Amino acid sequence: KNVKWSAKLGSQSYGNPTIAGGRIYVGTNNDVPRDPKYTGDRCVLLCLDEKTGELLWQMNVPKLGTGKVSDWEYLGICSSPALEGERAWVLTNRCEVACLDVKGLGDGNQGYQDEAKYYADKGKPPVELGPQDADILWLFNMIDECGVFPHNITANSVLIAGDRLWTATSNGVDYGHVETPAPNAPSLICLDRDGKLLGEEAGG
Repeated sequence: KNVKWSAKLGSQSYGNPTIAGGRIYVGTNNDVPRDPKYTGDRCVLLCLDEKTGELLWQMNVPKLGTGKVSDWEYLGICSSPALEGERAWVLTNRCEVACLDVKGLGDGNQGYQDEAKYYADKGKPPVELGPQDADILWLFNMIDECGVFPHNITANSVLIAGDRLWTATSNGVDYGHVETPAPNAPSLICLDRDGKLLGEEAGG
């Protein structure tokens, strides 16, 4: 009663839904696959139609390959997207800040052009992209660019402040909670809207 619609997510969902522009964005895992080309343990951001709950597109991300230490199994995408205008910003399980086109690939491929390779798992050929795949505009890899060692999972969200993007990095301790593998990596970074690093918290 009084439920307009429901949409099945994965078996675990930790990111809160974000609603903007007639779309609902929510992070989950791939235990209820929406596309047969994506199988197994992967991390997913779903974009659903606010009126019907139908899938508009998804960002389906392979695991980092580190296991529980940095990308815990079956947790899915744990970030709640930040939305403004035609862009969405979300943190992936691979410790990346991702900027996405809110319309997905249905209106063409803008910006970043390697989605077919990115969505493929390691050692597999590029996937065949379709209109229900996410359109990545840019990626900022906090492991490569800032030396971050994510603990268990990357689970933060982006804060938009003017022309700047702020996010915590999930840098932390090792699996045994004994050592800090990257003590000088930042816990907080600031990017511009094009994904350029403007500043970071001093580590150590």
